[in-house]
Amino acid sequence: MIDPWLAILAVLGLLAASMALLSAAARHTGVSSEVMRKLLHVEMALVALSFPWLFSSAWPVITLACAAVLWFLLLQTSDWLEARFGYALRASQRESRGEIWFACGVCLAYLWSAAEPLAYCIAILVLAFADTAAALVGQRFGRVQQMPSGARKSAAGSLAFFVTALVVASGALLAGAGLRPGESLAAAALVATITTGLEASLGDGLDNLFVPIGALASLEFTAL
Repeated sequence: MIDPWLAILAVLGLLAASMALLSAAARHTGVSSEVMRKLLHVEMALVALSFPWLFSSAWPVITLACAAVLWFLLLQTSDWLEARFGYALRASQRESRGEIWFACGVCLAYLWSAAEPLAYCIAILVLAFADTAAALVGQRFGRVQQMPSGARKSAAGSLAFFVTALVVASGALLAGAGLRPGESLAAAALVATITTGLEASLGDGLDNLFVPIGALASLEFTAL
């Protein structure tokens, strides 16, 4: 297994490099800033999938989460850094702490499911792809409505989230848990229902914190 400090530095370096490239692309192309945000979201979630095999204990993941949060907070205090690394996150002028909650959500998911890599991977895959589908479909096709929490969501985005979460979770359970198709679909439907409700009701990026936790709670309820 790779030295944990080298792995931590590699993950943080990849985060900084990705943010620099996407920020440059956001400044110089006509691609939507929301697309850039979600590209970073998916990329870092895919990197996080490796954590159960990359790290044998929790402290490197906790260290990574703390370092990422400090980095995101630092971007808010320096115009120079934000222009070069945080532009893709801020170009939409959307007030959100989603990147901070993302780091916390991944860390908590790892701590909860350290002994169950499959459950962890399902939670991160739902966070990566269902949340991204909801944002992009909702932005393109949805009629945005104000939720009681202040979140701005759309029925089209929530439907995209549900379908994507259902496909991701059922596919992972079918491939990794040795379940029959009906059992996988039933467990995945619970995951998709709970996480869709969380995503639809939470604003300020808090869905990035609670969606993986909701997915793990749903899987634990089904005893998978």
